Amino acid sequence: MRRLLLIITGILFIAMLAGCAANEEAGEMSLFSKKMIVGTDIAFEDITDFYYTEENINYDAYYQRYRFYAEDGKHFFFHETRERKNDYGPCTEEDTVQTGTIELSDDQWSEFTALVKGGIVTVRKDTADSGGSGPWLYLYWTNDKSKYQQFSFESYETEAKFEEFCLILAPKDDTVKYKLKFSDSIFESERTMYAPGEEVIVRYDIIATDTDYRFYSDDVDFEETYDGGYVFTFVMPEHDVTLKVESRNSMEYDPNQSVADMNEVSEDMRLLIDGKEVPVTWKDNESVDELKDKCPLTIQMSMYGGFEQVGSLGSNITRDDEQITTDFGDIVLYSGDQIVIFYGSNSWAYTRLGHVDMTKEELTELLGNGDVEIVIE
Repeated sequence: MRRLLLIITGILFIAMLAGCAANEEAGEMSLFSKKMIVGTDIAFEDITDFYYTEENINYDAYYQRYRFYAEDGKHFFFHETRERKNDYGPCTEEDTVQTGTIELSDDQWSEFTALVKGGIVTVRKDTADSGGSGPWLYLYWTNDKSKYQQFSFESYETEAKFEEFCLILAPKDDTVKYKLKFSDSIFESERTMYAPGEEVIVRYDIIATDTDYRFYSDDVDFEETYDGGYVFTFVMPEHDVTLKVESRNSMEYDPNQSVADMNEVSEDMRLLIDGKEVPVTWKDNESVDELKDKCPLTIQMSMYGGFEQVGSLGSNITRDDEQITTDFGDIVLYSGDQIVIFYGSNSWAYTRLGHVDMTKEELTELLGNGDVEIVIE
């Protein structure tokens, strides 16, 4: 009898475990199948960001992005168009032909909310690697917790009206503009295209210790100042301009310096990609400090979009997102819990974490041939 009771107890315990697993799986399936309706489950006043992105990387490549967002009680519309005529993609920042941001009136924001009303938001499932051209649509709102982001309009007719609305909002600018180019991705400027006579301001903020810099251009004379980083100012001429930098390590070897002293000098994190250590310049911000506290980290990365590798940190860290256009080597935080390393370029809202100091060819070889594993320690 005692043996029979033990057998029955064991069977009941196994059944209970199976039921828990089934409930967990059902909960996960429920999460991925749940739909949120804009205007019903998501209040219009809670919407913080909406992205519409369309891209063709085949012949006559193009890239189109529209963004509606709320900031400091105001509403804005951002647009960017890139084109690569008679050539293949993906388009990069240098292919930008039109970009701009405008503040929306209350009526314009109301028209936007009327267009997204009734749209469906589900768990995000990125499909850019499938080779399609989109459009990819994502909607964010207060306390969305990054779970439900992928958006679809109520109907194809509404989506067409949305595209027409964006074309009306996008500023029409037929002014001839010239490109601003850089020899190093650490250079930053508000735009990459300027009309002749416009003032151009460029910054170079990541400054390495024990390094001498020489900044120059073969195309224009500029004024150089220093304000927490190098600042360059000039007036755009009637041709493209490239700013260049040369750097030289000026550190002198001290034979009397102890190993302990040298270790204290280098307390930054190390980054290894598939076991290979790569040189990184990390940003000095709260997000990087919290990332350092989580070390050591081993992260399985996945290729996405033909220009980046992305992987989960497993939990959120502080984010300070801004709309930026990344370049090869940039390391950023996406959505508070994902780290992204670029070997191409993309425009999105990210928090900067650092930069891999390698050439584009080296990064493409390292990151552009399949998923990788990174270690941060």
